[in-house]
Amino acid sequence: MRKVALIGLGTWGKNHLRELTHLDSEVLVVLHNQSKDTEKWLKENYPQVAFTYEKDDVKNDASLKEVVIATPMETHFGLAREFILAGKKVFVEKPVTDSSYDAALLVGLAEEKKSQFMVGHIFLYHDCLLKVREALGPQKVTGVSMVKTSRSVERPNASKQLFLD
Repeated sequence: MRKVALIGLGTWGKNHLRELTHLDSEVLVVLHNQSKDTEKWLKENYPQVAFTYEKDDVKNDASLKEVVIATPMETHFGLAREFILAGKKVFVEKPVTDSSYDAALLVGLAEEKKSQFMVGHIFLYHDCLLKVREALGPQKVTGVSMVKTSRSVERPNASKQLFLD
């Protein structure tokens, strides 16, 4: 059975947890913030899943070779870098970082360490992006294009960057 660490248990973290448990993976959840409500939810819904508040528990466990990071975007670069350096295979929920420079650093580091590094890509199939592609028709998008949307009433300045290839 594969052992996977999941960092973060917000909306996307819960989706990843559901899928990982369906794959019969042994999951160690690292609760990114010290929320007793999140801990309670985890115990009630996934009593078989171990959890910790210490990311070092993942770094120091040689049997944990894969890490899924589903935390706020501002933490992605630091966490991904830390786990790549620890020799883990890393999947980061999108957006990977807030700059292409930092993203390139992570790719380079993963190549140097011969580690697998992957970024979530579900927005490639998002209705909004499909409509943009439809509107562009056969026109080829060159370079990096960006669609910026605001998704949150509580955080009106929050935005997601969607890249077209």
